[in-house]
Amino acid sequence: MTHELHDQKFFVKINGIKYATPLFGALVIIEFTDILFAIDSIPAILAVTTDSFLVFSSNIFAILGLRSMYFFLAAMLQKFHYLKYSVIAILFYVSIKLLIIKYVHMPEWLSLSVIGVSLAIGIIVSYSKMEKETV
Repeated sequence: MTHELHDQKFFVKINGIKYATPLFGALVIIEFTDILFAIDSIPAILAVTTDSFLVFSSNIFAILGLRSMYFFLAAMLQKFHYLKYSVIAILFYVSIKLLIIKYVHMPEWLSLSVIGVSLAIGIIVSYSKMEKETV
């Protein structure tokens, strides 16, 4: 691997030897973290459904779009300050559901409703607080 960048190239040939550039190393690390985040999302998917096709396909989409979603959520958390509490509530619900899944069956619509209502409450509370601060 070379020690300096070579424009936007991933590989360069120097003295007849092919070298990777630091840009290629950064790409490998970024894509590896995307895969780790997709694997990390498997429990969340299993909290919604146990259908293997949905778990598999959602992980593919997670790998493809998770980085974009992260930056979107980071911007939303800065705008809507109470959204982080909604995310905490969702993670709490998912963890409880995963712990009791062998004993209690919760339908998919319930999980999606909890997620939707939790996000909606976080956005509404944040928006109402922003309104009060600007008045």
